[in-house]
Amino acid sequence: MPNKVVIVGSYDTDLTIKTNRIPQSEETIVGGKFSMTAGGKGANQTVVAARAPAHRFGS
Repeated sequence: MPNKVVIVGSYDTDLTIKTNRIPQSEETIVGGKFSMTAGGKGANQTVVAARAPAHRFGS
């Protein structure tokens, strides 16, 4: 019988804006490239479980 895994954790969207440098305290600078990526402990655990030999169920 295959192993079973249930993932309970958060799934977030990481919003990232790249800049040429780290701004000083209270300084506003213009951002560059913008990206949205998946993140969160639950999402990371799901990736690990998907790579392992186990049957997955749930959301």
